[in-house]
Amino acid sequence: MGKQTTKDNSLSFRFDVKPSKPLRVPDIYECGDTIKASLQVENNGEKPFSHRGIEFEFCTEYSVKGQKPVKFNHVTMKLAENSQISDTVVYTDLPECTIDRNMPTYHGESFSIRHILRATVKNFLGSIEYEEELIAYQFNHVIKSLDPMFLRIAVTGSVRIDLILTRRKYELSDIINGCIRFLQADLKLKCVNVALLAQESTEVQGKIKQHNYNVATYEISDGAPVKDEIIPFRIYLNSIDVSPTTVNPEKGYSVSHYLNFEILTTTNKRYFKSIQIKLLKCVKPPFIFTNNLEEFHKESHEIYEDEFEEDDFDILDEIKQSDDDEVEEEYNEYEENDNE
Repeated sequence: MGKQTTKDNSLSFRFDVKPSKPLRVPDIYECGDTIKASLQVENNGEKPFSHRGIEFEFCTEYSVKGQKPVKFNHVTMKLAENSQISDTVVYTDLPECTIDRNMPTYHGESFSIRHILRATVKNFLGSIEYEEELIAYQFNHVIKSLDPMFLRIAVTGSVRIDLILTRRKYELSDIINGCIRFLQADLKLKCVNVALLAQESTEVQGKIKQHNYNVATYEISDGAPVKDEIIPFRIYLNSIDVSPTTVNPEKGYSVSHYLNFEILTTTNKRYFKSIQIKLLKCVKPPFIFTNNLEEFHKESHEIYEDEFEEDDFDILDEIKQSDDDEVEEEYNEYEENDNE
């Protein structure tokens, strides 16, 4: 959907975009696609609108917070010289534009990647700008099999937990299914939360900066669980504004995603564990898996029996957190002040 970036509403704009091949997913382009567009400009007033020229622009815009945007695949064309618009004008002879093959659309907190069609009408008091963003992703193969992840973790002498996820890879409109099983719960627990965490990495002036933020957080348990209690959970990605996991060493950015499990005690101590997952854009969700739920349970059971013995746990060391933005590879603990 387009938007006018200036307050002057004297004109209305509309781009008609035609891809060189049919879209595999409605309203979503594929990285590497070539498009051909036409522009319609309509005068909203009763008097002719005088201007000093109309320009067309296409680019892939990489914007890092606090930095000037960098444009790739930049295409420009002057559509008209000084003239007047009395009613409606249509420009069909716009140049072909190709979406960058290795830069899928991304909207995050520290940076964004946008593929933009932009029209600029210059007048005597400045200019009127209108832009439309094209959403483009790299399409992956359909996910055909369950890939269960089974992880046993513990807070020394207090809590022992089994974390189970059905898969490590998920489509943007997918459902994350999993459960937590408490083998031991000697701490007084207030709640258990699970969050989808995005870890953004950008390179600015030769320095790599990382930024973490919670895309969405859910409380999956309220109160103290009992021994052997199983808490299932589901996260519907379709209702979350999230972009695919991506990496581009050439342009100096990457995005990783984690499921962050957090245990909060009644004394406001927090224990957490982050598990890395991958978010993809596929062509045909939902998926039909080649292995069914019974096979998943069998695989999980085999992992449990073969790879883990009675006292073989991933210990969650009690380490005070020094940096809120750092993704820990181990399960850490930090204290929260009562007034926070």
